Amino acid sequence: MKNKKLAIYINDICNRNCSFCYVNKTNKIMTLETANKIISYINDNDIYKTIIFVGGEPTLTPDLIKYFIDNIKINVKYGVMTNGIIKNLDIFKPYKNLTFNISFINEKDPDNYYKEMTIKKLNDLNIKYNALIVNTPNNIVNLLNIFKYIIKLKPTYIKLLRQHKMGDIWTLNDIYKYKEILPKLIHFSIYCKEKFKTYNQISLPNKIDIPIQYSSEVYDKFEINLVDQDSICKYDIVGVDGKQYLCDGACGENKYCFGYIWDKPNNPYLIHNFGYEDVLYDYCYLANNKVCLDFDKINDEYRDYYNNIISKIEGLK
Repeated sequence: MKNKKLAIYINDICNRNCSFCYVNKTNKIMTLETANKIISYINDNDIYKTIIFVGGEPTLTPDLIKYFIDNIKINVKYGVMTNGIIKNLDIFKPYKNLTFNISFINEKDPDNYYKEMTIKKLNDLNIKYNALIVNTPNNIVNLLNIFKYIIKLKPTYIKLLRQHKMGDIWTLNDIYKYKEILPKLIHFSIYCKEKFKTYNQISLPNKIDIPIQYSSEVYDKFEINLVDQDSICKYDIVGVDGKQYLCDGACGENKYCFGYIWDKPNNPYLIHNFGYEDVLYDYCYLANNKVCLDFDKINDEYRDYYNNIISKIEGLK
């Protein structure tokens, strides 16, 4: 059964310098030799349901995206992670199984003008798009305003992402501010779910609308955060060099790789059935870190609240 996702970092060049970006910019672009080996691996194994192109800024090398899609012969959906500052979208016109994931940081960013132009063009091309918000200490208290701005753009999904190396950047005061705003985000996500149905669907960190298992004992001991291993392991990460990495952060910093993906390497960092060695918390958001664990615990506490309201709404229909 095809149930895995593959993220391919096709370059590490970019036209912006976002403070929250975790990728070392070394101006590398994936070679065709490496691309061909990855394509052969994908076609020969046929295990992926989704392939996502990442950078850097992947749309700076649109011909490489096109090359992958044109030569991958299996049935798969495609995504592009982008900052939305895109000069040429017409090259993607033939591809209807492609979704753009456009990042936002706040509702007043000057770059939003260009992102809106990109979205207008995507609408003209009948190409789907999602909106991504990187949750940082600088935008916590303004998250609701950011959501209100983005729903006017009508993406399919609005996904709130936790920041890379959260445990090193966030403080417990930031967690407190997030806890203060979270009830409003929950109510807003329920509103969007019921009003819009097929677009503007909000996904909070840890997929608050999709239950996962957790253990209070694990939280209390500040051990590894017990979540479904598939939430990471389904997501194979391949760098510009063709090597497989532990996670996005590890790939961005060129650490914790375990061989070329076409050699089908074993991941030496997996332990038990639920997580990663705690030494890797800098690179993976499943962290042995109080700030990260508190963040997850808050989301888990509100998950039951969210599901309870949704159940009541469904019962009234």
